[in-house]
Amino acid sequence: MPRKKMPLYTNVLELMRKKAAQVYSSHQAQKELIELGELLQESSDLSSQSEAIIVRTLLEIADTLSSEGDARNSRAYLVTLSDAFRRA
Repeated sequence: MPRKKMPLYTNVLELMRKKAAQVYSSHQAQKELIELGELLQESSDLSSQSEAIIVRTLLEIADTLSSEGDARNSRAYLVTLSDAFRRA
């Protein structure tokens, strides 16, 4: 049975979740997290429902990060990115 094709943004969000988990041990993971966020922002065919899912997921990922060091910066970035999607 063929797998159901998922929207690209869901794959990007899953990669962002994995990178956020690596932020504690790798500055490179923080850079990659930001690159994925930029890719997500370039998506032009998102519905209102998709944008709502993106906002919720970004905030969930941000909540998993502490408020110290690189994690703090990544958390702030994710919150700012979710705000940008809310305003879109």
